[in-house]
Amino acid sequence: MIDFHSHILPGIDDGSKSPEMSMEIIKTGQNEGVDKFIFTPHFYDHRQSYEDFIISRKKSIIELKNYYEEQNEAIPDFLLGAEVSLSENTPFMDNLEKLCIEGTELLLLEIPYTPYVHWAPKAIYSIMYERGVTPVIAHLDRYIENHGHKKVIEEIIRMDIPIQINTSAFLDRKARKFVKKLLENDSTVVIGSDVHNLSTRPYEISKARELANKKFKYPVFEKLASQSEYLLEIYKKWVGTNSNSFLY
Repeated sequence: MIDFHSHILPGIDDGSKSPEMSMEIIKTGQNEGVDKFIFTPHFYDHRQSYEDFIISRKKSIIELKNYYEEQNEAIPDFLLGAEVSLSENTPFMDNLEKLCIEGTELLLLEIPYTPYVHWAPKAIYSIMYERGVTPVIAHLDRYIENHGHKKVIEEIIRMDIPIQINTSAFLDRKARKFVKKLLENDSTVVIGSDVHNLSTRPYEISKARELANKKFKYPVFEKLASQSEYLLEIYKKWVGTNSNSFLY
């Protein structure tokens, strides 16, 4: 299983605080069936420049890799990316394409939680058609309780762009119903943990998979896992196996 959304890199955002914690989180994920991690630390264009973010991310992944080497263990398969917070400025941001998931044209995009986001669909369209980037809308299931997001959610579904839902969606009745609606609509849905730590926002894959198997008439986790692999394949920018070569 590919974890499409995680905050595992140490010391870069509100996720893992240390390489030790990162390794613990990763091992927990592996025990729950994750065999590829997409590291997506938060990026806010009003807080940090692209250049500063890349420096921080590079420092963090090198720190994690060095820690794995010290423990005489191989770091698991991973891709680098970012969870980009959508603002009205995002479509005009320099180097936006370079925040895509490594080796692809896929950008994990988080819409704001504020209720007045009528401008969001226009901004997403600009990113798609003017920047040539395919947004993957992060954890859309987390917005369904907010009435102010109803029209935005409906518009995103009509866009027929990839949608990422959290594993925790399967643990909530309303969110589970929303996931069913997306799949019945033939939306491209991928799954991510949005894991931040081992206590308040841990991996919940096993619990979610068990409940999903009870509530859905088919193996939904396997379907979403297949869609994740397919999505990464069709949106590749280049063909190659040395996925993290640019780090050094």
